[in-house]
Amino acid sequence: MTGEALEGAHFALYRSVGGIDGAVKDLYPITGYEDLVSDANGVIPKIDNTLAPGKYYLTETSPPADHDAHEEDIVFTVYANGVISIDSAGHSGYLTVEGTTECHYILRVPNTPNRPIELTITKTVTGSFGDKTKDFTFRLNVEGAEATDEYSWSKNGVPQANPLHSNATFTLRHGDTVKIMLPVHTDITISENNLDYSTRFRFNDTPASAGNTKTFRLIEDSTLAVTNHLDAVIPTGVFYAEVGIAMMIFAAICLLAIPIILKRAHKTKD
Repeated sequence: MTGEALEGAHFALYRSVGGIDGAVKDLYPITGYEDLVSDANGVIPKIDNTLAPGKYYLTETSPPADHDAHEEDIVFTVYANGVISIDSAGHSGYLTVEGTTECHYILRVPNTPNRPIELTITKTVTGSFGDKTKDFTFRLNVEGAEATDEYSWSKNGVPQANPLHSNATFTLRHGDTVKIMLPVHTDITISENNLDYSTRFRFNDTPASAGNTKTFRLIEDSTLAVTNHLDAVIPTGVFYAEVGIAMMIFAAICLLAIPIILKRAHKTKD
């Protein structure tokens, strides 16, 4: 499911034979095809252009390490002209065709990981007022988790003695990295107390999103990059200079007005 080549998957190949209700899977694998094991490149041997025309059932008998087996047979037909089709429902996307003048058929069998998935969280602080020594508090939420579920983790490469639980917190500052082992096919929510910083989350290669909370589903080892940014408006002094000038003008007017007021007051007294 991650797109990586998987070594060590075991398969058996069966022919289609006539039955009472039509074509059915033979009871026994084809001789020499009882145990086909994928190699380091994920290639299953003998499933190639040496197969005679006919209908086949590909059965995974043992999955690769840390993966669940593909439980359903993949049924495909090899035609006399070399064309290949997928006959089993829901599996058509497993077959791709490359080339135009000479077609190359590729059958990919997916396996779902059943091991814990590694989530890597990184922290970057930017901006003229961004404090790169500040610890930011994060909260982990694992959908459907029990209170007793534990998740091993490390910080900056150092394994942590106390495991995390759903709704537990941890801290990150600029340049820190946390790795958490979490269950596959689970919705995870990471939230941050961003301390008035603007925050952006980027999950794997998806576009970054603004906000202090991110929810995503883990299906493979993944990275969540968190960026906090803080700038401040620095006073230019223009406003205060204008106020100062206005005050000086007002004071000058007052100084000029005082003799006139005193003179008028003197005349009034006379």
